[in-house]
This record gives sequence, C-alpha cells and structure tokens, in this order.
Amino acid sequence: MENTKLYIETPVFTGRNVPINELAKAIGKDAQYIRIGLQQGVLNFGYAMKKKTIQANTTTIVQIRKYGKKQGISMDNNIELITGNEIRHKTYFENNYIVDSLIKGNKVSILTGGSKTGKSTLALQLANSVSKGIPFLNNNTIQCDVLYICLDNDEDLIAERLKLMNLEMDDSVVFCFNKNIVLEDTSSNQDDILLLEVVTETLISHPFLRLVIIDLFDNIRNLTIKTEANNVKDTEDMEYLKGIADGLKIHILLLNHDTKNGSQNGYCSSKGGVKLVGSCNGTYLHLIRSGIGQTSATLEVGGRNIKEEILQLHLDTSTLTYSLSEENINDDMPYEIGIIRNYIIKNNGYSGTISNLLQLTKLTIAANRASRLLNTHKDLLASEGITFSIDPSRSNGRIYTFQVEQKDDKDDTLCI
Repeated sequence: MENTKLYIETPVFTGRNVPINELAKAIGKDAQYIRIGLQQGVLNFGYAMKKKTIQANTTTIVQIRKYGKKQGISMDNNIELITGNEIRHKTYFENNYIVDSLIKGNKVSILTGGSKTGKSTLALQLANSVSKGIPFLNNNTIQCDVLYICLDNDEDLIAERLKLMNLEMDDSVVFCFNKNIVLEDTSSNQDDILLLEVVTETLISHPFLRLVIIDLFDNIRNLTIKTEANNVKDTEDMEYLKGIADGLKIHILLLNHDTKNGSQNGYCSSKGGVKLVGSCNGTYLHLIRSGIGQTSATLEVGGRNIKEEILQLHLDTSTLTYSLSEENINDDMPYEIGIIRNYIIKNNGYSGTISNLLQLTKLTIAANRASRLLNTHKDLLASEGITFSIDPSRSNGRIYTFQVEQKDDKDDTLCI
C-alpha cells in the first residue's frame, strides 16, 4: 500500500498572535508537535514565542510594518545590530592608550584650567613625551607623531618656552601657527583654512600622526554672541570633532579655559559647562594652580571609562615643567581625605568649618560625609602627623582645628 501524503491547508495569516493550543485544536495535532516544528523550522508558517514574551510585546510584524509605512519609514534598511556578548569580547584597537590611564583611542579629550595655570606648558610636555615614547607624569606612552595647532601663542613665544623647558623636539612634532584655522566654513573669509584640511595634509607628510593638540578650542570656533553660550552649538562642534577623530584615527586634545565663576564640581569648571564636557568621549583633565608664584598644582582626571584620580603636581618655575609630586595620595586613603591632608600640610594647619574647608579644597562632597570620613580615618591622618579637634560648644557649623606635627630636623647625636 502506497504511503499517502496529507497536506494541511493553513488559514490565511491575519497578523494575530495565535496560541499554540488553539492552532493544535484547529489542525488536529498535538501542541508540542507544532511547538517543536516551529522551533526547528520544519513548519514554516510562523514562529513560537514564550508566553511572557508575548505579554511583554504583543505587536505583530504586520502591525509594525503598517505603522512604519504610515510614518514614512522604509522597513527595508539593513540595520546592523550587535549583541552585548559580541561587544564584550570584541577587540577594539582604537581604544589603545597613547598615554597609559590618561589618553586613549580615536577620541576627543579636554584639558581645561584657569588663565596662566600652565595648560600650554603641560600640553607641550605631553607632545614631547609622546613624540619620543617617554613617560608623561610617570605614565608610559606609545611613540607617535604630534600636531600642535597653536592659536593662543605666537611662534617666538613658543620658541622661547621650549628653550626654557629644555625640550629638544625632532620632526615627530610639528606646529601650526596659522590664526585662520576654523572648525567649519561658515564665513565668507577666503583666508580661512578648515581644521580638517590642516589635519589631512599633516597626515600625508606625517603618516604616524596620532595626537592633535588644539590650543585654544574657542579660537577655531565660529562663535557669535548668540552661540557663545549655546548648548546646541557646543554639542554640534564636539560631534564634528569626534567625527574627525574617528574618521582619521587620531586623538584630539582641546585646551580650554575655566568659567569665570568657577565651580565646586570639576566637571562643571570648563567653559561650555556640562554640555561640552558631557559631549567629550575621551579624557577630561582639569588643571588647578592657585596663583602666581605657586609651585604646587592639582590635575583632576576623569572621563568616559577613565579612572577618576587627582594628581598632585609640582611646577619648576625655572624650567616651566610639571612633574608628579611626592605628595600624591596614598592608595589606602580615600582621595577626599588625601586632598584635605595635602591642603592642611601645605598650609600648616586649618581652623574653621568643614563646609569652608571643602570650598578651599574644591571638593564637592557633602559636609556631613566629609566629617564621617575624617572621623573614620583619624588614625591614618595621625600616622602622617595630622591631628584635629572639634569645638563642642557649637552644634551647627562646628569648628574643626587641624594641627600638623612639627618634625625636628636635628639629627640625634650620641655623646661619648
């Protein structure tokens, strides 16, 4: 007897999510038979989903396509999707560090600070270190070419500074002093040169170019009174720069001024504020130096996937070079306590409220949290020669008095 093939005529698909049990009853088959057939592709008239998935999203493919067509959206775009697991195990070569823990990948970073804090000095040191592959602030570097676009200083001033800093630069560092470099061509000035042109031409002559330093950022922007403090303009300019960095496989470091009013939050200190810094996909560096003649400085480090840290720097005023200070915070000490410790040692003590101390040290934590941290690490501070007492007579705005142990510099002698 010949085998008889039975063909089941399936109903016209209406876009409705049909329960497996209902379909099984309609065609006279076991529900598990249909479920496995759909999962393994034997039955090709639909697909099976878990019940909780259907409850989460009951929109059918037909409904989605109808909605997209109604909104004027083409549903035939080949949109590339990547799973979290694939991202986690993918190697992104563009994220390689140029300077360990500080500068990495095809990103845009910001170095900001007040006027005359030494931003250009630090940037020149960075350019010299990267071009030679030598450490920068004790961080290893990968040797590459550097383009320094200098719009804030003239050529003779940079030449004098390089001599004072005793920096012997070779052909790996190139400077551009053209004041007509602009980010975008939005004016009728025929002398304007696009930043993209400068970078691409430099890449032709220096194919190992990986770092571009722009000193200062505002000098290449076409700013007006209306756009000077415009969040949309800030975001657009940063997005344009990120496109250049990613497209040409370079890292761009922007030098920028602090706001006139300043901020307790380091991320809000830069001119352009949160919107500009938030658009930055690289490292945020904030350089702080209290004033003329001061040799101590602080470099706040943060950014996207960058370890936040506070580096204590020393400025050699004779050579105009920064170095990592020996006062850097102990790994066992919370950085807030480390900053307070450094301030107290530098000023040989302190007396006043915690709120005022936080303002002086530019820390943004709450006063009650700072008080708890101080009490928790009281013994650690004492081991470094710092003791403090609290005036019990005041309930609000308590007065803290910190004292620094004075070490006797005289050598112990043995009399015979």
